[in-house]
Amino acid sequence: MRKIIVNYLVVFLITCITALGSISVSVYLLSLPVITKSLNCDPSATQFTVTAFLFIFALSQLVYGSLSDRFGRKSPILAGIIVYTQGSILCALAYDINILIIGRLVQGIGASAGPSLGKAIIRDMYEGSKLTSSLAIVTAAVALSPMLGPFMGGYIDTFWGWRVIFLALVIVAVMLGLTVNFLLPETIQQRNSRSTHIKVIFQRYKILIADKEYIFATLCAGCLTAGNFAWNSAAPFVFSDFFHVNADNYGTLSVFVGAGYLTGTISTSFLSRYLTNYRIVYSGLLLSLISSVLLFLPSIFLSSAWQMLIPMIMYTVGMGIVIPAAAACAMSRFSEIAGSAAGLFGAIQIFIGALGSAIISIFHTSSALPVVCILFAFALLAFYCGQIALFPLRAKIISKLK
Repeated sequence: MRKIIVNYLVVFLITCITALGSISVSVYLLSLPVITKSLNCDPSATQFTVTAFLFIFALSQLVYGSLSDRFGRKSPILAGIIVYTQGSILCALAYDINILIIGRLVQGIGASAGPSLGKAIIRDMYEGSKLTSSLAIVTAAVALSPMLGPFMGGYIDTFWGWRVIFLALVIVAVMLGLTVNFLLPETIQQRNSRSTHIKVIFQRYKILIADKEYIFATLCAGCLTAGNFAWNSAAPFVFSDFFHVNADNYGTLSVFVGAGYLTGTISTSFLSRYLTNYRIVYSGLLLSLISSVLLFLPSIFLSSAWQMLIPMIMYTVGMGIVIPAAAACAMSRFSEIAGSAAGLFGAIQIFIGALGSAIISIFHTSSALPVVCILFAFALLAFYCGQIALFPLRAKIISKLK
């Protein structure tokens, strides 16, 4: 009984640590116009604080993965929380946009410890369906935080100003650091003192990239994330220009899209008890692909906002089903280098996701058709990657049945 309680506590802590990065992006988005006026800078410079955070957030996961295989999981997490706290203080005290950008970069370096090491800890603790179920719970927290972030940040900004948002993040990080220090156990069984050697790092990532099942499962998750990032970038303009939905109403509608992702991750936690990862991922990929096809009709005829929103909700349900199951497929065979495997998975997912946002920005149009075409292309690519990644698993299942 004691072990079960400890395991649930660990999963809860990992959920909080992982969500810290996601909520750090969403919590101040509604305050960007206010920050622009306060720091007397160009809106594009303020928007760059988001891009800078995401870039360093993805890149730093590669470093934490290798560090955790040598020094354990707990120490790098604590180090990341300390760095994150310092970055948040710098953001709160920023007197010009350059200081704010530097603070966001420091924040991103610290926040990236959560997603990579969180997956590694869960891989240390669980295997099989329990691994998939636990990853789904953590992914659900990441799905929930973008919905709660703007609400909490907007409330704080209204009553106390945008700087207090970052001070609140300082308080959260300190409380989280103290809890991790006293309650999080070390989960790695065997540390490797050579894990931080440059040659060893490149060898490990070479092994991971060369593994067909791992890399295509990772690409599968990344492609669906790219489609979602493209939607998040284009949808506010589409709904405003063609469906005449104002900002407040669009914020309400976007909650339904986030709820779809949350529903998918919770479904994976339930389905993992009864279905193999192969069937779970395949089901999610098929749902996302069909949904992207259904989006073409309302994008061409532009009939109503809900006719476009419902297929997108279905897409995010499929994405929520796929990502935790794909992560379990990718990491299941790399227990000895779980930190590196988790770090590379997270980095590739975020980088490909950012690619979707970058592609949609090229079009400079409020038309719905470009974003739908991008969604379909990434969904189709994800389906293809999923087929390659899951082929070995399907072969194993068939061989057992014979």
